[in-house]
Amino acid sequence: MVGKTAQLTVTVEPADTKYTFESANADIATVSDKGVITGVKIGKTVISVKAGNVTKTADVEVIEAGTMDESRYAGKDNASEFIAPFYIAEQPKIEEQIDLIKVANEAKGWQFKEVATFEKGDKAAVFMAPNDGNKYTDKRFGSQLSYFFIPGKKEESFMAFFSKTFSEKDPVAAAVDGDAEMKESLESVLTLYGFSDNIGSTKLDNGKPVFVGVNTKQFPEGPYQAVLFSNKGKSGYSIVIMIKLIESDQQSAQSVTLNLNKISSLEKLSNR
Repeated sequence: MVGKTAQLTVTVEPADTKYTFESANADIATVSDKGVITGVKIGKTVISVKAGNVTKTADVEVIEAGTMDESRYAGKDNASEFIAPFYIAEQPKIEEQIDLIKVANEAKGWQFKEVATFEKGDKAAVFMAPNDGNKYTDKRFGSQLSYFFIPGKKEESFMAFFSKTFSEKDPVAAAVDGDAEMKESLESVLTLYGFSDNIGSTKLDNGKPVFVGVNTKQFPEGPYQAVLFSNKGKSGYSIVIMIKLIESDQQSAQSVTLNLNKISSLEKLSNR
């Protein structure tokens, strides 16, 4: 955004390798020798990072400061060092709003990683929690955000939130089996991110237990449903929250089941 800054993160090997930054158009955005990008005026430019004979680039878009709709952040009412808000894109417009999603999430400290492509042409814009390449560098609960879309099929877009390691045991299975403390924790996660309506547990078509919550009032295009389930990683269990507009034909449960494969293909990124 115009007048705002963002930190560009660079990982090099060996760690003492020296590198420099350069903006292709300093009239649009400048970059300091520490990698701090400052938006100057509306437009697009490229920031280059050079280390020896290797050069990497990052596309930068500067938008008007007043363009960002602060009301579209999940967790905005409970923001803290633990709850870092993230942007809820209007689901049918995810593909065309990738640049806006980047700016919105980077404003809350999320680091853009890539637009991943799958075998069947599905894509996902992936963001990571702040990290130095080996470990996370802040206390936020989330580890990764993914915005899934299929070019030309807007109705199949959805969002996914990945937590850091949450428990040594499967938290959703434990909550469903009667662990009252775990149940309260999972319901609290949904509530803190704004999905506090109609919270409850159920099972998907494949038998996987999940918790479900709804945000009915925040977004003008309609209510969004959050489906929370467990993910087993190297250091324990984390949770994944799939977020999607509630469909008028009530086929959202089927959609969740079909999209689990897409989510699992990115889960490895969250197991840092």
